[in-house]
Amino acid sequence: MSFQIAATATSIAGFILAGVWMLAGQKLLQNWGVVVHDDGLIVGRRMGVVYFGNAVMLLLSRTAPASELRDAICIGMLLSMSGLASLGIYEFRARRAGAQIFGGVVIELAFALAFAAVLLGN
Repeated sequence: MSFQIAATATSIAGFILAGVWMLAGQKLLQNWGVVVHDDGLIVGRRMGVVYFGNAVMLLLSRTAPASELRDAICIGMLLSMSGLASLGIYEFRARRAGAQIFGGVVIELAFALAFAAVLLGN
């Protein structure tokens, strides 16, 4: 897996998630089988901005040559994606999210593996 492909794909997903969280967070939570509260929507919109910032960072760095900085980006994304996938499983097991959350878990694991592959390829 090349860093350019991993960064570009994750950037696209990040832009989509940013828009969904900022404009339609209620629908996303409902899709996951999560009870919607204003508190969750506030946090979700704020996370949308974080997704947007990460997407911009990945898009702008996608052609970066192998370096310590690129490795740091890969490690950060590997940990973020693994953490999100783990939290999705945890919330499902705690019965706070429905099985629909596994769509996100699968995508997050795929991105984690992509960044792990980039790191192992260096």
